[in-house]
Amino acid sequence: MRTNCPCCQQQVSESDLRQTATLFPLMGRPAPGDRNNLAPITKFIEDYNRYPTLYQWACDDCLRESLAILADPRRQLYNFWGVPGAGIPYLAYFDEKRRCENCDRTYVFGKNEQLHWYEELQFIVHSRPKKCPECRKEDRRARNLNTELSELLRDGKPEDPDKLQRIAEIYKIIGKEDKEKAYSRAAAKRRDDR
Repeated sequence: MRTNCPCCQQQVSESDLRQTATLFPLMGRPAPGDRNNLAPITKFIEDYNRYPTLYQWACDDCLRESLAILADPRRQLYNFWGVPGAGIPYLAYFDEKRRCENCDRTYVFGKNEQLHWYEELQFIVHSRPKKCPECRKEDRRARNLNTELSELLRDGKPEDPDKLQRIAEIYKIIGKEDKEKAYSRAAAKRRDDR
């Protein structure tokens, strides 16, 4: 039985899936060579051909050539209820092209970033970033500025000219010119009063 590898799109046979097959026991399936072996690779290929979006895997050639990296299902969150297809772990990671919902640019959700997302950060498998790395970085920066601004204004308008100047800088970055000017004037006034 043959199928196409989702990483390289080349047709592969059961014998091209030895590394993927080593993960079957982690999925509750018999490993090739088990006495109770019910042809798990054949069943896997049948399932994949019937439901191609259910599994993320790669053939031995892709893994050997570092186009993909083998996953560790034990480190992934995938057994939860109510989400179709979410009970299947990833078997490999490979670069995939995505489109940013914010800037509409195409970007690569890389195999190493996927490993980090799903096995280190423990994001639920089948979740995907909606934005490119640049837009996600900008979102983090905006959140950090907002948090810093909230801290600076927590007790009302500060008296310290350096804090007032920093508030003015943040308002300038986020495009609030009126507030930026007001806090710059307040910072200058406090310095003059010293």
